[in-house]
Amino acid sequence: MIEVFSWATPGLWADFYVLQEAMAPRARMRHLAEAKYGPQTRRHLLRRLRQPSLRRPTAQIHLQNIFKHFLVHSIPTIWIPNQEWIEREDYEALDAVDLILTRTHFAHQLLCNDQRFAGIEKQFVGFSISPRSSLLAPPDTPSSTQPLEVLHVAGLGEQRQTNVVVEAWRRHPEWPKLTVVAREVALKRLGIDAEDAENLRFITEFLPSSALARLRQSHAVNLQPSKAEGWGHAIVEGMAAGQISMTTDAPPMNELVNPERGILLKCRPGPAMGIDVESIIDEASLEAGMEALLSLCPAKRLDMRRAGHAWVAQT
Repeated sequence: MIEVFSWATPGLWADFYVLQEAMAPRARMRHLAEAKYGPQTRRHLLRRLRQPSLRRPTAQIHLQNIFKHFLVHSIPTIWIPNQEWIEREDYEALDAVDLILTRTHFAHQLLCNDQRFAGIEKQFVGFSISPRSSLLAPPDTPSSTQPLEVLHVAGLGEQRQTNVVVEAWRRHPEWPKLTVVAREVALKRLGIDAEDAENLRFITEFLPSSALARLRQSHAVNLQPSKAEGWGHAIVEGMAAGQISMTTDAPPMNELVNPERGILLKCRPGPAMGIDVESIIDEASLEAGMEALLSLCPAKRLDMRRAGHAWVAQT
């Protein structure tokens, strides 16, 4: 039995599903995920004391952060960090880590160059989309009649710079329609009024993966200007669905997207975030990106959609 620990976020659940598919049927996996150390943590620690089968997993995998309260020092411990979320508590638990796996070349280089991680073996393994995501082929022929629409899946909003996106769209009614998928609590926290406009609509209710997949099919463009990414599920899932990706021109985002399969937005370095730095866009960045997008003919847009889809299929 391999124990996998993570916080209960959509991206980390997707990480677990990828690991589960990669390891099956060679190993059974048990996933413990929660928002913070709380009742589930305490219950599991008590069960570990009472049930011998829970005391001795064969190995542990820690996603994003190291869950030091669960460490078993006599078994292999693997850490798959997200460089932007590495915290002080992770450094305090490094003695227990036997192997660090990295998913982007950017993260691998950062960790190799940081002396705090010296002495721990590191391997670049890459990654893929969750098996619960759809690998939908783009259309066979270019369409000049289908309206060009843009999708922005905000997540928590701040990291994907949703406020900049929405403000820019409100000032550009001539741009194609933008659909923003965001929970109302995230929009309120950012001070965003979820009021629809002629070229702007908000979806604030929870969308199951099947509904989000249908949205991707009807929107040719996936706008995800991330400040930082550990892997970039929302970016890669868009390419898997045959969308043109618009994202920040900074690593690791520009490791996933290049000019053949997307449009990169100029940015400036911002504050430190973990061992990474934030990559900040502004309205001028979006204006330049939209100008590049709107200058593409239908055939070129289709080429980009196919290129992104093919890259994901090979990852």
